[in-house]
Amino acid sequence: MNRLTAICLMILLTGACSRPGAEIPEYRLNASPLPLSDRTINMYGRLLLNESEEYVLITDPAEGAIVKQIFYRTDSTKILIRKGRGPNEYTNARLSGIESNGDFYLMSGALRKIYHHAQEGAPTRHVDMETFFASAIELGDQYISYGDFSVSDNTMYTLSDASGRTICRFGAYPDDGVPADFAYKAMAYQGWLVANNARSRFAFLISRGEAFDIYEIQNDSIPVRIASSRKELLSYRPAEGVIGVDYDEHKMGYLDADASDRFIYALYSGKKPAGETLTDFYKNLQSNVIRLYDWDGNLRANLITDIELLNLCVCADDSLLIALYDDKGVFRLCTFDIGEVIRQITAEPNNPKRSKIDD
Repeated sequence: MNRLTAICLMILLTGACSRPGAEIPEYRLNASPLPLSDRTINMYGRLLLNESEEYVLITDPAEGAIVKQIFYRTDSTKILIRKGRGPNEYTNARLSGIESNGDFYLMSGALRKIYHHAQEGAPTRHVDMETFFASAIELGDQYISYGDFSVSDNTMYTLSDASGRTICRFGAYPDDGVPADFAYKAMAYQGWLVANNARSRFAFLISRGEAFDIYEIQNDSIPVRIASSRKELLSYRPAEGVIGVDYDEHKMGYLDADASDRFIYALYSGKKPAGETLTDFYKNLQSNVIRLYDWDGNLRANLITDIELLNLCVCADDSLLIALYDDKGVFRLCTFDIGEVIRQITAEPNNPKRSKIDD
């Protein structure tokens, strides 16, 4: 696909960075397949891990499941939330995050709501946000959201309190030279939000091109940019007849991301979209390269997997990575034992910690 249209509130994929003057080590990872019933490709969205209960959450449109629970050791599944049920029928709701106790939350930017649910799926509360958004994530007792299509200022992010009240807006869009208003820039630069509650930091990795940001929310809710990369920006223009943008020739960026307190795991593509079929589309959304960043923006290593992955999640202690992959048109889960690799990476000398801002 040489020309793709990004439709409003459709989340795609994400960006990257490296340490200058240093050779980036590579580590080869071999997958261990897990049992998962045969299913043709029709899932999408985040893959969220509850490691203590050994299941993942995912969206499965084929079964009308907004939230589906897959126990990856036993191959048992359960639908927790179906489309058309619950507050506002979850018309536009998507999985956004999971907490350590198994509670999870959904987001609906069009409705400006974040829905919280208990582990078994029962709704517990919802938050009415003051702004529209393309994606959102919890950071401690606050929320970080990206992309408000209703505003005209040059800001990418919104910090909101636990009640959804806006505290501040911050972060400029990339200076790409495209003469479009900021609603279209919000469409163009969608990506993945991941959080580090221990350090009050979040990262946003852009789906197309090659770019990302890392911010820290300091005392008194003051956002400070820790790292930023703008290696390759986009060429696009407002689409005709829809709220979206048309992309020119470009490469895919970060396909998915997850994070622990020590590292950001970013599934990076670098491929240019090609082909017109659904099979071609899914090939563009796969990669065997995981860029491992620390929370200061340094690229510590590239993890090279023996199969191409669609999305991933990682356990809190950086010992196990779980991923979804396409096995000839069928979705399957696999695991990677990464504990020893992470020990080697953390034992290696690293550049002095500093802010990395290259734009």
